[in-house]
Amino acid sequence: LEEEKNNIETTKVLNEEDFFIDYNDPNQLGFYNIIYAKKIGLVKGDKGKNTLRPNDSLSRAEAITLLARSFDSLKEAKTQDVELDFEDVPSDAWYMENLKKAVKNKVVKGTSKTTFSPTQKLNRAQASTLLNRLNKQILKLY
Repeated sequence: LEEEKNNIETTKVLNEEDFFIDYNDPNQLGFYNIIYAKKIGLVKGDKGKNTLRPNDSLSRAEAITLLARSFDSLKEAKTQDVELDFEDVPSDAWYMENLKKAVKNKVVKGTSKTTFSPTQKLNRAQASTLLNRLNKQILKLY
């Protein structure tokens, strides 16, 4: 990892655990940003596989997880009083707490009253809607 500080190039040693198996070439676009995001816990990769799948689209579950890990208003949300009625979300889903945080803060809604569609890929309109709702909560603009 090279960075310029006061016109002096420095090198920081990266450990093997800093990399994802499928995203380990420093010449890849955004490589150091992804490594940093992994170090701070923003991205964790696929459980038990240490893969990022960098060319895949985000699912709705993955998107709300990234938002919940990124923004204090979601990170700090208490979820013990949140009841979800989504029939397609198992109670032990890996993203359950993040979904509760996003629902509580009105960042995400279901695709119907009883479905969340966690594996559905997020399109641009949906991503913009999530970010707009998050901005409403953070900035309290409208």
